[in-house]
Amino acid sequence: MCSSDLETEGTIVGGNFHIIDDATVIFIASDIHIVGALNTNSSVPVQFLNGTTIVIDGAPVTIGENATIHVTSDTSMHVIDGSIILTDTARILSENSSVLVTGGSILAYDESSIIATDASDFTVTGGNVTTYDDSFFHVLDGSVLSIISNSTTGTSGSLFIQDFSDFYLHNSAQLLIDGGNLEVSSHSTFISAVDTLIQITNGDLLINDYSHFTSTTDSTLEILAGGSFVACGPGVVMDFDEATTLIEAGDLIVCLRALLTSKDSSFSVFGN
Repeated sequence: MCSSDLETEGTIVGGNFHIIDDATVIFIASDIHIVGALNTNSSVPVQFLNGTTIVIDGAPVTIGENATIHVTSDTSMHVIDGSIILTDTARILSENSSVLVTGGSILAYDESSIIATDASDFTVTGGNVTTYDDSFFHVLDGSVLSIISNSTTGTSGSLFIQDFSDFYLHNSAQLLIDGGNLEVSSHSTFISAVDTLIQITNGDLLINDYSHFTSTTDSTLEILAGGSFVACGPGVVMDFDEATTLIEAGDLIVCLRALLTSKDSSFSVFGN
């Protein structure tokens, strides 16, 4: 077992931090800087608590074999020029904390899960968020997922929900995409419910391949600055119930046997 007490600082340069087997690692109110990778496959959750700041610089964070990283109580995890990769039913749980990825992506495979709750912030700049293989990403209870393109490098950032995955936005949560697309495909599901906001700027919303999209209970969808909402293909279902949709300077396109139903909802489409 490894734990750090209050006001601990540590730096790893030119090496990696491996947490394996049944190891227990807890950082409390600590500052940790790793110029290298962070890897965990421990069956015991790795915990960053109470205002801890952890920076992983120049390499990925890899979570595998049913491992969990728990970030809570005003803690920050920042990955620079590396990605967060989850495999083998791994988990990230963020509660009232922030997870930032700059110059990398978040990739969830093999029934892995990511949960942001209690006003957490996930921000990805210059990379994508992608779920595969029955994985899920839930943004709950006032939390925000922001995906931002890098204007300096020209790298776009998009959200891809695919391969039987699901994404759930609930209870005053927000999804903000600037300069990229939201694409739901390959038998996947996207649900936005209870006073939520999806805002896509300079990008499109694409639903295809037997996927479902639901916006309900005072949820708002905004596609701004020339983006379009395109839903095409058999098995594509879109349900709007007590929802608001705005498409500014773009198009709403439903084609190839897709189904759109709307109840007690509003659509505003302002074309070019």
